[in-house]
Amino acid sequence: MSRFMAERYASLTAYTPGEQPTDKKYIKLNTNESPFRHLPV
Repeated sequence: MSRFMAERYASLTAYTPGEQPTDKKYIKLNTNESPFRHLPV
């Protein structure tokens, strides 16, 4: 374990990305992605 990481985080599992489509017909977006432009604030 790293000396910079608290022991309470040692039991967490790393993020595993979801399955991506194998055909080139579709593009799967992640939860933080959008096909639209950002909205002006």
